Amino acid sequence: MFIFKQNGFLSIYYIIRKNFINFRGDLNIVLGYCSFELESKRSKGNVK
Repeated sequence: MFIFKQNGFLSIYYIIRKNFINFRGDLNIVLGYCSFELESKRSKGNVK
């Protein structure tokens, strides 16, 4: 029972870790896109 609990916790931890890494990757893509949009608007003079 203890081994089963430990394995279940480990699998949950790995799933969360994998999803968190994917989430961070998506967040970096979104942040990069937003900063790119801001830079292009700023170069056009729309954003001060």
